Amino acid sequence: MCRYFGLDEQSDYEHRLAGLLDKNIALWDVLGRAERQGSLDSAINIQTEQANPIDAFITQHTSVEAILFNGGKAESSFKKVFAKQPVFANIATHKLPSTSPAFAAMSFEQKCQQWHQCLSLYF
Repeated sequence: MCRYFGLDEQSDYEHRLAGLLDKNIALWDVLGRAERQGSLDSAINIQTEQANPIDAFITQHTSVEAILFNGGKAESSFKKVFAKQPVFANIATHKLPSTSPAFAAMSFEQKCQQWHQCLSLYF
């Protein structure tokens, strides 16, 4: 996201987040809470998953056009909770490769290429 929008990748998180908000981009984890051993998404105990209230956010922000998922776990967790809710009926969704270094099946440059291709649909 920083590369695509020309944000300083070395700036602190708050500054980068403000840069995204200036572009009308909201950044939010699908899961607000979950238990897991270690840091891998595959270690999340699905019985402890609690989604953030994304449906309420969408209800308040009706101009949202798309939701981009940072990896398969984000997409599957979203679908599990929100898939059939009418509030999402006209919002495009895109599963993109996780930017986590733990997802090593692609180089960082390949990940950027896919993210940039998707972002170009909207910006």
